[in-house]
Amino acid sequence: MFNSTFLLRLSVSVILLVHSIAGMFNNGINDFGNLFLNQIGFAPLGVPIAWAIKLSHLAAAICLLSQKFIKQACIITIFVLIMGIVLVHFKEGWFVVGGGRNGVEFNFLLIFVLLAIMFPNGWKAMGYYAKMLIWIGLWPVAFALLHYMMTFFGSLAGAKAATLAAGGVGAYTLETQLGLQEVFNKYEAIAGYIMTMLPMVTYVMVSQGGAMMAGMLGRVLDGYAAPAASASMEASAGNFNIGNTNFQNQSAFQHMSAPTQTAGYYQNQDGGFTTTTSQYGSVYNQNVSSLGVSVSSQKAFEQATSQAVEQAARTDRRRRARARLREADPPSRQDKGAWRDGNSLQDAEGSRRACAG
Repeated sequence: MFNSTFLLRLSVSVILLVHSIAGMFNNGINDFGNLFLNQIGFAPLGVPIAWAIKLSHLAAAICLLSQKFIKQACIITIFVLIMGIVLVHFKEGWFVVGGGRNGVEFNFLLIFVLLAIMFPNGWKAMGYYAKMLIWIGLWPVAFALLHYMMTFFGSLAGAKAATLAAGGVGAYTLETQLGLQEVFNKYEAIAGYIMTMLPMVTYVMVSQGGAMMAGMLGRVLDGYAAPAASASMEASAGNFNIGNTNFQNQSAFQHMSAPTQTAGYYQNQDGGFTTTTSQYGSVYNQNVSSLGVSVSSQKAFEQATSQAVEQAARTDRRRRARARLREADPPSRQDKGAWRDGNSLQDAEGSRRACAG
C-alpha cells in the first residue's frame, strides 16, 4: 500500500472525494444534471448520469486508497475527465485561472497523474500494452495476406497442374480433375497450418521487431542457399543434374523423345530395335518377345542356314566320292546310265561286279 505511488494516490483520492461529496450535500449534482446535461441533449438521463459520475469518483478514491482495482478505477476516471474536456472545458480554453477560467489544464494534469499510477514503471509498461494492441491489430492483416497468398499461388499451381496433365493445354477435364483436387487439398492443408501459427508469428514480430525479421529472412534464404551451394559444387566438379521434375508421383502416357547417353555413347530405343552408337560404330539389337511363342524370326533363320550348310556338305562329299571311284575303275556304259539316272554309288558298284562275274 505504501509504495512509490502512495502520495499520488492519496492526493488524487482527496480531490475526487471532495469533488463528489460536496456536490451530494449542496445539490450540485442535481443542478449539473438538470441545468447542464439535460440542456445539451442527455434529457431525461441528465441527473442519473450526473450521479453516476460522482459515485464513480467516490469509488475510484476508495480503490486508490486501498490499492484495489487500480487500473479499472483509473480507466473509468480518465474517461470521465476526457468527456469533461470535450463537453465543458475545451471551449473555455487551457487555463483554469489567470489567462482564462475553467480551462482544460486541471483535467489534463489529473489524466497523466492517473496514468502514472496505472503504470508505475513508466513507458515500459505502456509499451507492453501498446504491443498487445498492435499484436491483436495485426491478426486481420495477417489473415488477409494469407488468404491472398493461398488464392494467388493456389490458382497458379492449379493452372500448371491442369496444363501438364492435359498435354500443354489448360483445361478442366476428367483427366485433370483428380490432379487439381490433390493440389488444392495440399494448399488447403498449408493454409490451415499457417493460420494456426499466425498469432504466434505476429506476436514474435511485435515483441522481437527487427531481430525477428532478420532471423526470419535468414531462415527463408537458407532454403535458397542450400540449392545454390549444391549447384555451384556440381558446376565446379562438372556434375550436372538438370530438369528433374517429380509431380504427384504419377505416370501416364509417357513419351521419351531424347536418347539415353552414357559414358561417350548413346542408345536409341524405338520399340523394335535398340541402336547403340559410339566412336567405333553402331550396333543394332532386335528386341525379342518374352511370350511363350516367340514372334522373332531369328531362330528360324538360324535353322534354315544350318540345314543349307549341311546339305551343301553332303553334296560335296558325294561329288568327291564319285570322282575317286572313276579314277580307280572307270564305269561301264550301264554304270554311266545309272549315274545319269541318279542311282546311288552303291547300286552302280553292285551292277559292275555282276557283269564281271
